[in-house]
Amino acid sequence: ASLLTLLNLRFHWFDEVFMFWNIFGGVAFLLMLAKLVRNLLFKPVAKVKTYTSDLFSKLNAGFFVSLIFIIVAINVGARFVYDLTASGSASGAFVNIGFALLINLYAFWILVYGSALNFRPSVIGAYVSWALGFTAMFVNQFQWVMALHATAVLAGYIIPGHIANNEFKKVRSKVNV
Repeated sequence: ASLLTLLNLRFHWFDEVFMFWNIFGGVAFLLMLAKLVRNLLFKPVAKVKTYTSDLFSKLNAGFFVSLIFIIVAINVGARFVYDLTASGSASGAFVNIGFALLINLYAFWILVYGSALNFRPSVIGAYVSWALGFTAMFVNQFQWVMALHATAVLAGYIIPGHIANNEFKKVRSKVNV
């Protein structure tokens, strides 16, 4: 959503600056609704409940409540400070700071998961994301905040996720031999 918003600011595909964030939110809501319906219609197989799975379940709940809180705060604040200039760019420190807070929340979540799983790339990704979040607080142009946000997602989620996936494949191939 950040990269597409950045491209939209550059190429003016849509007048609505947050179009891709709205699409992302809608798709996320539909996926959540589909999972809820699936769980109601088809009873999920009972899984063994461990301390770690219980901890992650509670962490996920807290993370998503905080995520929704920040997203609503960005939208409420944007209503007051959002101003489309002739170029169609958003000006509003509240919106930029809101995205810096999102990066902070991502970094915290990544740090907890990385620490709990003892996965160093996630811990490093968390600190990189925090550095990008702090930088985003002092950036005035929305397009740069979107670039920092996209970079934080890359450093905190995508790169460590690919490293974890590669390690999982190596372990699985050794077990299946």
